[in-house]
Amino acid sequence: MTGQQLEKLLKNHLLPHLPKYAVKKRLVYRRPVDLFLRGFYFDASSMKSAARIYVFGIPLYVPNVILHFTHGDMLRHPEMGTFYELANEPERVLNDKIAPFVKGNQGLLRRFANLERFQAYLNRAVFPFHEEHIYTSIFLDNLDDAWDILDSYKQSVRKHEAEFGVNEDTRLSFQLASKNLSLAKRDLAKAQSKLHTYVEEAKERFGLH
Repeated sequence: MTGQQLEKLLKNHLLPHLPKYAVKKRLVYRRPVDLFLRGFYFDASSMKSAARIYVFGIPLYVPNVILHFTHGDMLRHPEMGTFYELANEPERVLNDKIAPFVKGNQGLLRRFANLERFQAYLNRAVFPFHEEHIYTSIFLDNLDDAWDILDSYKQSVRKHEAEFGVNEDTRLSFQLASKNLSLAKRDLAKAQSKLHTYVEEAKERFGLH
């Protein structure tokens, strides 16, 4: 199944069940898009007639963010498992099985409903997610926490470089986080405005509306 065929199926047979969503290729995302891109991703890239479904959210205010599922989960249907077969009668399968299941799992997106919920999720996470913590803390004016996280981030970068060598992307991300946090200390409103700029850049990059 081509990406174009899947996109058409999602628009015609999934969106009627999810009126607050839009489709962009394999992405079914909640509108309007604000600080977070959140929704469901239908991964059919490695399968001819089936798809995996991920529920996910991405904080768009983290600079240079890419489409990823770090803060999401793969959905497992009680009957279909993690592979959603679409070879036979895909319209019926989407309408009768996948759409109700996806609709029923919208609650998994609550962690991306606002900054406070996302911060609570980050606080519970085992992995540190330094960048997400720092930029969320700037928005929430939790700068003391952000400085502590930046120090932890610095130690993490140093440890990684000692073990594996310099990673320019990681070093640049740390430097940018440090720069933005310093700006927040001098002028919080200006720093928060810059984070909104990152959001708009991400929307443009992903082709969202």
